[in-house]
Amino acid sequence: MSLIRSIIHIGAKIIGANVREDAKIEIVFDKSVIIDEKAERVQDAQDVRDGVMPKWEYRMKWYGDTEDEAKAIIAEIGGEETDDELMSFGDGG
Repeated sequence: MSLIRSIIHIGAKIIGANVREDAKIEIVFDKSVIIDEKAERVQDAQDVRDGVMPKWEYRMKWYGDTEDEAKAIIAEIGGEETDDELMSFGDGG
């Protein structure tokens, strides 16, 4: 806590930032803005495996694909059917 108080003090006294040195400080580790990307990726992979996150959503998040790109890639590698395939569009069915 003293490190945070020191940073606030430096901001107020040295930099001239508009901060309150007596501000209430609360640290909640489970709601941190610091993200462990590796752990998040592992959790997302588990969610895909467990069926609670679609594969295309995982690709969008971790590979930067658009939704259409992600769905096409997944369909190409045989991971999931596309919306058209699920609805039997294009095969006369």
